[in-house]
Amino acid sequence: MHTPADSFETTGITLTREDILTLDMTSPECLEGYRDIRLAVATPAIRLGDVSHNEQQILAHITEATEAGADLLLFSDMPLTGKSCGDLIFQKTMQDACLESLARITRATAGSFILVLLSLPLRLEDRLFKATAILHNGEIVGMTPASYLSRDERRWFSDPFEHDLGHHDRFSCELITDAGEENNPFTELRLPPIECPTILRHVIDRPLPAPEDRSDGGEVLEFSLCDMSAQNLLSFTFSFVNLCTVIPCLAVRPSLLPRDMPPCQSLRLFNFDAAHATDALSHGSIPVAAIADGRLEWTGEYRRLKRELIRRSLRDHSIILYAGGGLGESASQGVFAGHRLIISDGRVLAEGESFHPGLTIADIAAGELLSVRSNAGNRWDIQKEPQVSGLHGSDPDKLPFLMRSELTPQNFYQETLTIQAKGLADRLALLGAKPILGLSGGLDSSVALLVSLEALRLLDRPPNELIAVFMPGPGTSKASGELAQILAESTGVDYRVIPIDAAVKAQLANIGHDGLTQDITFENAQARERTQILMDLANMEQGIVIGTGDLSELALGWCTYNADQMSMYAVNSTLSKTVIREMTRVASDLFLKNHSPLIEDDSRAKAVGQALRVILERPVSPELLPPDEQDRLLQLTEDSIGPYELVDFFLWHLIFHGQAVGDVYELALKAFGDEYSADDIRRWLSVFIGRFFRNQFKRTASPEGVSAFPWRLTPYSAWQMPGDATGELWIRALEAHIASRKETL
Repeated sequence: MHTPADSFETTGITLTREDILTLDMTSPECLEGYRDIRLAVATPAIRLGDVSHNEQQILAHITEATEAGADLLLFSDMPLTGKSCGDLIFQKTMQDACLESLARITRATAGSFILVLLSLPLRLEDRLFKATAILHNGEIVGMTPASYLSRDERRWFSDPFEHDLGHHDRFSCELITDAGEENNPFTELRLPPIECPTILRHVIDRPLPAPEDRSDGGEVLEFSLCDMSAQNLLSFTFSFVNLCTVIPCLAVRPSLLPRDMPPCQSLRLFNFDAAHATDALSHGSIPVAAIADGRLEWTGEYRRLKRELIRRSLRDHSIILYAGGGLGESASQGVFAGHRLIISDGRVLAEGESFHPGLTIADIAAGELLSVRSNAGNRWDIQKEPQVSGLHGSDPDKLPFLMRSELTPQNFYQETLTIQAKGLADRLALLGAKPILGLSGGLDSSVALLVSLEALRLLDRPPNELIAVFMPGPGTSKASGELAQILAESTGVDYRVIPIDAAVKAQLANIGHDGLTQDITFENAQARERTQILMDLANMEQGIVIGTGDLSELALGWCTYNADQMSMYAVNSTLSKTVIREMTRVASDLFLKNHSPLIEDDSRAKAVGQALRVILERPVSPELLPPDEQDRLLQLTEDSIGPYELVDFFLWHLIFHGQAVGDVYELALKAFGDEYSADDIRRWLSVFIGRFFRNQFKRTASPEGVSAFPWRLTPYSAWQMPGDATGELWIRALEAHIASRKETL
C-alpha cells in the first residue's frame, strides 16, 4: 500500500492528507479489533394520517435499534403519514406536522451513532417532494428527493430532475407555523450545505464549515432543525444530496476502530459515490442499497422481488436493506405485508415475518466486508409483473392468470387467500363490523365464503360472526340451495334463508311490469332485491356487505348495476374467473384431505370439499331465469359472453398488456386452435371488445376492495377510462386483420 509522504501509519491503516481512512484490501488482518456492523430495517405499526401516533412508533424503533447497537436503521416508506394516505398528503396541516415531528425525531438521535433513514413529504415553495431525511447524532445531515416515482406517486410528488433541483445548493421550506406574535422579529435559520460525496456525516467526520456573515449585516445562525421550535420557526434551508437508491457512505462508529487507533477528527471507512465508483472501490467502498418500499402485496410478487434483490446483490456484491409498508396502511385497494430483508453479497442475512410489524436486525462480519464491493450503478429496475408469454415464438399459456411457471397450485391458493383475507380482516377490525355475505351456491360466493372465514380466523373471531344469506328467487335452482346449505352448515356460519319471490313480484308490480315476462327487468329486479336485503341486514347487524364479483365479470359488465356490482368491500375483484376456478379446485382438494385450517372436523371438512367439487363441475349461471323441470340450468353465462378461458386470455393480452388486437387473435388461435374454430375465436373476441367498452360505467362505480393481483379494472388507482369511449377502433382492427389474413391464405 502506497504511503503519502505527509501521512502516518498504524497497523494496516493509512491516514492521508484528506483524512480518509483507507484499508489495505490485501491484508484481512487490518480488520482485527473491528466488530460486526449491525444493520436494521423497521416497519412500524402506523395509523393513517396520525402523525403523532406514528412518531411514537418510530421513536420506539429508534430506541430499540440503538439499544441493540445498530449502526444504520431504514424505515418503511412514508411512516409518519402512511404510504397510502392518498390526497391527504396535499394538506398543509399534515405536511407541517411531519416537519415538526421530524425535528423531534432528529433530536432523539442525539448522543448516539445510529444513522436513520426516514422518508416524508417535503414541500418546497410550490412543489411537493418525497424526500428521505438522513438523521445522525441529533442532526439532519442531508435530504434526498425521490426521483424514481411510481405512476401513483406522480399524482402527489414532483420529479426533482424535471425542475433542475440538483443545480441548487439551498432550498427554502415553506412556513411550518406562525412565529407567535405578529410583531415579533425572527431570525432566518440556515443549515450550511454539505458537499458530496460526504453525504452521511459522522461525529468523527470533518465539522461543518463555519457560516459566513451575510452581506446585509443580518445574523445567520448555524442550527440543526431539531433545535428549532414551532413557536419561532418560519423557514429553514438545508442541502439536498443525491442519495437515489444507493447510500453513498456507510459510517463506522468510533467503537469499531482498533483500540490503538490514534485520535482523529475526520475518519470515514466507506466513501462510496456512484459518480466516482472507480476511485471509491479502490478504497474498499461498499454499495448499500436502501429500499423503502410501498408496494401492495400481490400473489407471487414478494417471491419475484426477493429473487431479484438476491440476484442484484450477488451480481454487485452489495448490501441491500429492504423495508416494506405494513400494518396500518389502507386496505382500500389491497394489503401491505411489511416485508423486511437484509441481504449481503446475495445471502439473506435476516428476513422479517410478513404481516407483522417490527424491527429486523442483521450483522455483517468485518471480515466479510472485504468481499463486498462493486461498481454498480444507482438505478434499480425491479420487474413488477411477469413477462408475457407467446410474443416471441414460445407457446402462449392458455391460463396466464394462474402463474403456473412461478407458483405451485397450493402456494398460489394460499398466498391469494391470505392477501384477500388480510385485507378483509383489516377492514372488519377498523370498523368493528362482521361480514355479511350472499351465499348463492356458485363459484364466486364460495371463494368469498372461504376468504371471510380466513379473515375471522386471523382476527381470532368465531365463524358464526359471518352471516351467510341464501336468497332463493324465481330463477334459483334447488341444487344451488342444497350446496349453499352444505357449505354454510359445515363451516359453522350464521346461515339464513330469505326468499325474494314476493318482494320481486311486488317490486315489478309497482313499476307496471306483469311479473311474467322474463326480460332484463325481470332478471335485474332479483339481483337488486338481493343487494337491498344484504345492505339492510348489514345496517341491522353492524356488518359490511362482502362483494363477490370477479375480475372477468367486471371486465364484461356481467353484473347488475347497483346490485351484485355493489358492496361495501369486494374481495374477488382482482381474481379472474379462471383464478376463481383454480382457487375452488385447490380448496376442494385441501378440504377433502382435511388439510385446511378453516375446519378441524374431518367429516365437515370433507362435506365442504365435496360441495366445492360439485360447484366446480356445474356450469356458470346467474340463475335469474327459471331452470327446467329437471332443475337443469337453462341460462348459461358462457353461452352469452364466451368461454371464460377465452375471456381471460383476451383480458390478459388485450387489456392488461396492450397488445394489438390482431396479435391477440393470432395468439388465441395458437393457444386454442385445437378447441375452438377461427370463427368462434373471432366472434368471442368481438363480443369481448364490445362488452368491455360498453360497461365502463359499471367499473367506474366499483366499491373498494382488496387487490390480490396487480391486474385491476377499478378506476380508484389502476384502470382509468371514460365511460363513453367506443371500441369501434378495436373492432375495425380485428376485422381488418381477419380480412388481411384471408387474403394471404
